[in-house]
Amino acid sequence: MVSTEVVDQGYSSGWVKRISEQVTSEILGATIGGAQIFEVRKLFREKGSRELLDMVSRETDGKNAADALRAFAVVMREFSLKKPALTGVTLQSLGEDGAARLPAASELNATALKLFTTCGVVEERAHHALRMLKSLVRGFTLHEMNTTYLDSLEYDVSFELAVDIFLKGLLVLARE
Repeated sequence: MVSTEVVDQGYSSGWVKRISEQVTSEILGATIGGAQIFEVRKLFREKGSRELLDMVSRETDGKNAADALRAFAVVMREFSLKKPALTGVTLQSLGEDGAARLPAASELNATALKLFTTCGVVEERAHHALRMLKSLVRGFTLHEMNTTYLDSLEYDVSFELAVDIFLKGLLVLARE
């Protein structure tokens, strides 16, 4: 088993990039340094979830429903821009047995769903809303990193407008 210390130390040294390249080229169940790839991915996911959860907690504390969701979206974008490789595994859906195996990821998911609940979006619709927000953030971040918009518009302004539209759209989910 690879310790989280190795992950923490290795992330800044390029180790993560080498591992992610190997993960994509190896089949599930293969090993890297004695650790199963699944276990390495699980460690990365938990590390990313802990970091993102800490950021979300700091930025949403004491804010009303809409402002907290806006802060959540901004934090997700910041995290995605700073750690794009880690974001891919961190923002994956939990799956049926994920809560038991991934406590930090489960807590991050529960925190997000609670934010949607405060806006009146509950149950299955909250899960759909979370999927939509993840897609919005990841898609926007990919475009931003790839500089696919070669014009003079500010990304921050475009992202704020996209989040405004998303938040206004939540009213539809909350009413139905």
